[in-house]
Amino acid sequence: MTAVLQIGDRALSSEQIIPRLASYQMLPQLYRESIIDEAIAPISCTQAEIADACEQFYEQNQLIDEKSKRFMAASPRNESRFFRDGFYSALAED
Repeated sequence: MTAVLQIGDRALSSEQIIPRLASYQMLPQLYRESIIDEAIAPISCTQAEIADACEQFYEQNQLIDEKSKRFMAASPRNESRFFRDGFYSALAED
């Protein structure tokens, strides 16, 4: 077995990953995320656009304390979800 994914002491092969994702009902989410990633790949933002979008997000979600802002800034996954789910959908509504 060639390990594709290491989780703690457990190594999962490619043959084990898909059935696990299916049993956890995560395949639809994986599919959706893959489509979104592909759709937004060619889109880029300037640093100013990113800063403006972050400020809008902080205001809309009442993240006014510095601790909350630092958490969002330190987590690339949160930031990418923000842009994918929040910022770009807001642009589409305009």
